[in-house]
Amino acid sequence: MQNAAVQITLNMVTEIPVDRYDGFFIKSSIEEGLPYGWVKILDPEGVTLAQFENLQIGADINLKLTDTQNDLNIFDFPQFKVLYIEDDCELNYSMFAGSITIWFGHPWFLYKDIKNHAYKPMDASELIKKILTDRSRGMRFTVKDENFDVCDETEIGSFKICESDWDFIHNKILPYTSINQLPVHFFCNHDNQFFLRSFENMFKQNPKALLMPAEELIADEDNAKNMKSIIDNNNLFSTFQINAAWIKIGNEKIIKELYPSFYFENLVNNSFVNGNKKPANKLMERNGALFGNILPLDKKFMDFNEGTSVKVIHNRPLISSMILLFQTSKIIDNMFEITVSTNFTGEALSIGDTVHIYVPIFQIENEKKKSWINGKWMIKQLDFMSSDNDRCMIITQMTLMRPSFVGDTQDTTLSMHRNLYVSP
Repeated sequence: MQNAAVQITLNMVTEIPVDRYDGFFIKSSIEEGLPYGWVKILDPEGVTLAQFENLQIGADINLKLTDTQNDLNIFDFPQFKVLYIEDDCELNYSMFAGSITIWFGHPWFLYKDIKNHAYKPMDASELIKKILTDRSRGMRFTVKDENFDVCDETEIGSFKICESDWDFIHNKILPYTSINQLPVHFFCNHDNQFFLRSFENMFKQNPKALLMPAEELIADEDNAKNMKSIIDNNNLFSTFQINAAWIKIGNEKIIKELYPSFYFENLVNNSFVNGNKKPANKLMERNGALFGNILPLDKKFMDFNEGTSVKVIHNRPLISSMILLFQTSKIIDNMFEITVSTNFTGEALSIGDTVHIYVPIFQIENEKKKSWINGKWMIKQLDFMSSDNDRCMIITQMTLMRPSFVGDTQDTTLSMHRNLYVSP
């Protein structure tokens, strides 16, 4: 844990006194896409609530962490927008005074441009960057080219009709986007940086920090030597002690989503992707009456999906249908999931980064062994929060993921794991 005061400023004008702060929480995740959180403010006289011009939905809110012992700045979160406000009014009903909870999040939660737009064929990463940086929509985001991987070329035009940019990206672009025939993740981290990456490319990165157990467990020479080797080989500058941990092995979605209930065939290569083959599924050659190279969906697949499922798409080109199948392998990426609690990591780590976990050497039948947990893991989610016991103690809950037990932990590729992905 780290001692820190949370300085809160509303609308760039109203600074909330530190003694009124009563806890905060911020979450970023590669699955949910946009960071959000809440902060609690004590309002015993009802004055803060009365100054409602600084609390309206869409107002700016800035949060800064400052070391309470050295009065040094720890981290400045990017500017968020107020999304939702609630007050329990428990301290004085007549004055509507109590504890105010302000929910906030990335500006895109409130940014809903629904103008229709047609886009010429281009790489999906270029299309998403074009949307993010388009000034004509009233809000422009900054992007870095190095954060966007080159996607598999589809050369298919896209049409945004009666939907927001966010919905357009998630419903019409990402389901038909792959990188080296693997699914992609599109997300914004807690430092307001956008990314479009495959799990494989994120996992290739060298670790940015070492997560280690309590010092008394690694005091012997062998453990000290192993950790020094990991730090030196990966050029690590950050280490964090694991204060608590939870493990989940397996993914409940695999039962319903791993094996697709549709079938399609490539007539040119005379090959097909396994599924439930039925006569109605066979593709037809293109002629004056038929479009030809499209994916028919059988009734089982239609019944299996809910009405709002983005997978139920008629008459998609074959390449799009193939990529839609590649997306089903995404659930394999987090077959092994570990959540650890550490000191605040916001200045050193972000979602999409990798870390190295070190578990002390143990002995089985007089032989020294390493735990399968040892090695590189990718950060799926970061939760920054105040401790329940002390509002000025800031902690991180870090959710880590990887697809397998096995693999050379010194290798920065996933070549040994590729057999776990669904591929044609």
